[in-house]
Amino acid sequence: MGFTLADQGPVAVGDGRGDGIQRVYSATNEIHEFTYNTDSWDTDVFGDDFLVNRGIAIGKVRDDAVSRVYITKYSVHEHSHDSVVWSGGLVRSASIIDHGLVIGDGRSDGVTRIYFGDRNGLQEL
Repeated sequence: MGFTLADQGPVAVGDGRGDGIQRVYSATNEIHEFTYNTDSWDTDVFGDDFLVNRGIAIGKVRDDAVSRVYITKYSVHEHSHDSVVWSGGLVRSASIIDHGLVIGDGRSDGVTRIYFGDRNGLQEL
């Protein structure tokens, strides 16, 4: 599918751009996006800040119905695509995050939230 200079980390599949196309995302010290196009894989890279990503998930977490790519390192970051360019930033600082993250309706109340484990226990955003 593709090659990265850093060791491959967590992988997620989903509609990270919100355009209805399923893509494969791999977290290293940046995020690698792989899109299958007829008979080959196209790649894009974003979110480079030289910190190893521990987790990656894709979902619609805010009340705006926008699909975003979420990653964990020493905090939680989100990235969105506006059909031209990726943008993103810090969502929440946390103590060192040792594990990945998941997105879901953990309370069964119709609200999608981010869940991750850090050194203070299980966290919900």
